Amino acid sequence: MIDKRDNASGLNRMDDNDMQTTQLDGASLDIAEQRKRELKQLFPGAFTETRNDKGECWYVLDPNKAGDEVS
Repeated sequence: MIDKRDNASGLNRMDDNDMQTTQLDGASLDIAEQRKRELKQLFPGAFTETRNDKGECWYVLDPNKAGDEVS
């Protein structure tokens, strides 16, 4: 490894060979969905199955059931 520190300042210098390109897919993390999955694994009885306007099945956190699961 080559030491690229500037002798006078002790700071590292970068050149074009140090640069790396990272390709991103543009998708953002859905943290709320991730947390919901984690809670569902920990407290499966706290969720209720329901349907949205399109008729798709959704699982929602039921506060009453959640209280029963925790206590």
